[in-house]
Amino acid sequence: MVQAAPAADYLPWLTGSYPEPIDPATGLPAFVPFEEVMSPLSGTKDSSKVLTNGDGNHVAVKVTDGPTQSGSIWSTYTLDLTKSFDARMNLYFNSGTDLGDGMAFVMSGAKPTQVYGIGSALGIWRSQLRDGAKMAALPKSFAIAFDTTDNHDRQDHNVVQKGAGQYVGWGYPAQPNQSAKSLGMLGTGLEDLPIQWASGNSYGDPGLGGYQALDNAMTDGTWHPLHIHWEAAGDGGGTFSFQFAVGSEVVDQSLTWSQDDVARYFDGTTVYWGFTGTAGAYVEDAVVAFQSIPGVLDNGMTAEVTQGTVYPRSVLSQDYTITYDPNASLQAWPQPSGGQQSALYAQLLTGSHYGFVVANDGNIHLDLGGGKELLADIPAGEQPGDITDRAGNSVRYVNKIALDTVPPFPKNMTVQTLKFSAPIIAREVGGAETVSAGTVIGNNGQATANVSLPAVVPEPLTLDAVPSFKFGEGDAPKITVGELIDGLNAKPGIASGNISAAIPDGATNRLTAKMASFQLGPGYQAGSAHLAFSYNGAIHTLTDNNSETELFNVTGSQLPDGTVSNPTLTIAPYAHATVGVHKSCIEWTLTSSPPMR
Repeated sequence: MVQAAPAADYLPWLTGSYPEPIDPATGLPAFVPFEEVMSPLSGTKDSSKVLTNGDGNHVAVKVTDGPTQSGSIWSTYTLDLTKSFDARMNLYFNSGTDLGDGMAFVMSGAKPTQVYGIGSALGIWRSQLRDGAKMAALPKSFAIAFDTTDNHDRQDHNVVQKGAGQYVGWGYPAQPNQSAKSLGMLGTGLEDLPIQWASGNSYGDPGLGGYQALDNAMTDGTWHPLHIHWEAAGDGGGTFSFQFAVGSEVVDQSLTWSQDDVARYFDGTTVYWGFTGTAGAYVEDAVVAFQSIPGVLDNGMTAEVTQGTVYPRSVLSQDYTITYDPNASLQAWPQPSGGQQSALYAQLLTGSHYGFVVANDGNIHLDLGGGKELLADIPAGEQPGDITDRAGNSVRYVNKIALDTVPPFPKNMTVQTLKFSAPIIAREVGGAETVSAGTVIGNNGQATANVSLPAVVPEPLTLDAVPSFKFGEGDAPKITVGELIDGLNAKPGIASGNISAAIPDGATNRLTAKMASFQLGPGYQAGSAHLAFSYNGAIHTLTDNNSETELFNVTGSQLPDGTVSNPTLTIAPYAHATVGVHKSCIEWTLTSSPPMR
C-alpha cells in the first residue's frame, strides 16, 4: 500500500511570505504552534511580530523586519537547569543587499523587561552611542548571536571574517570581561565589544565565549536548523550544546558549566529563553519557527538496532521507544481538538544499507509485543526494492515508512511508554552509520531520534539451504510398481525449501549439483533417472550418474531468486521394480573464484 501523509496531522503554514520550514531528514513540517508558551515582549520600541496561519495558530515570529527596530520573544515559563532538555528551531533570513543585523538565542535568569542595545548589539551586547550614552548588556544571560552584518568598528572588531562576512558567536553578555574597554584607536570613538579575544590579549577572558566565521551566508532566503540540548549533570551544572547548519557548514559547540558557573551566569537554576534582535540602518526579515519547544512536552523517541556481525540479506529488528511524561508536560500530546485526541503521525527511516521489510499484504508490520501490532504504509514517492533473504525468500523493502495510527498520549498522572519493533533487512555491504530514525509528530510537538546501524560486512562463501524432493509420497501423485516397470515420464513431485546462499562480491560464483544413482535393484543402470525442476527462469535436469549440472554462474553479490518449483521425475523402464522407498543423494557445490586482475 502506498499512502501520503494525511493533511489533518499538521497545522497549515502561512499563506505566502515565507517558505514552509521542512525537516530535511523526513520531509515533514518543521514547526509547531507556540501561542500558549511564547510571547513577544510588549512595551518595547518595536515588538516582534507573531505570524499566524489561517486558523489563527502562532507558527512563526518575525523578530525584526525594519530599520532601527528592536524586538524579542520569551517563554512564558522557566526551564529548570537541574533537568535536561532539548529544543529545535529553524531560523530564516531573507536574501538581498544591505541586510542586518541578525538575532540571538538567549537564556536569562530573569525575564527581561526591555530589549538591550541598538543595531549591531542584537539585543544582548553593550552599546555606546555616538553622543557617549551607554546601554547595558542583557543581564544574567547566555546568548548565541547570529550576526549577519560585519560591524568591524563595534561588536565585530575582533572577528576574523570569512567569505560571508557573517558569523555565529556565543557568550555571556553581562559578565565582566565579556567585552573589552574602549580601545581609543577607533576613529569613531565607539566602544569595541568583541565576542572573544585571542589568547594572551589583555582585553577579556579567552575562555569566555567564542565565534565561528562563516563561508556560507545565513541571509539566503532559506531555513537553517538550530538544535539546542542541555544535559544536566545532577549537581546544578551540566553541558550546553548546540548545532546550527548553514548549507554544508555546521557550527557545533559544547560548553560545560559547573554549579558555580550556572549560579554566576544566571543567578539561579531556572531560566527564561527566547530570541532577541535589533537593527540599525540595515534591515532584514529575521524569522524563527519553533520545531520542538522544551517544557511544553516532556517527550522523546529512541531507536536501536542490536550491534553485531551483520551479513547481506540478514533480517534484523529496529526497535523504537516513544516516551511521554505528563507530570513534566504542559500539554497532552497531541492537544485535543473538540475534546478528542487524534492519533500521532510517524515517518520512520533506516540506514542506507538497510530497508524495512514489506509483508505480502503491502504493509510493514510493527510488533508491539503480546500479539499486537501497528501497520505502516509506504509513503507516496517511495520506490520499493526487491532482494532475496538468507532463507531464499523474496523480500520487498523500502527505506522510509509511515503510519498515522500511533496512539496519542493523554495528560494524566502516569508516565507513558510505547515500544515497537520494525523488521529491517541488510541490503548490501556498507559501513556502520548513524542516521535519522524518523519523527513522530502531533499538532503541538514532535519527537525525533537517530539510530546507529552496524556495518554490513561481506559474508564468507556459504550455502545455507537447498531443496529436497519427494515423489510418490505425501501430497505428490502416487507411483505404482507398474509405472516403474513401464517407465516414468515427467512424474510430478514436491520440492521443499529453496536455494539460499551467500556469495562474496567481486568474485565469480558458481553453483552446481549432481545426483547419485537411485539403485532401484538388480540390473539397474545409473543414468536412467532424470530429475527436472524450475529455477532461475530455466528448467534444470539432474541425471543419477553423478554428472554435474550448473545452476548459476554469477559475478557479484546478487544471487538469483532462490525459488525451486515444479519438480518432475523421469525413469527409464525397469523390469525388476519392487515395492519400497528408493532414495538418491544430491550433492550441491558452491564455488567462488577471485576476479581476474
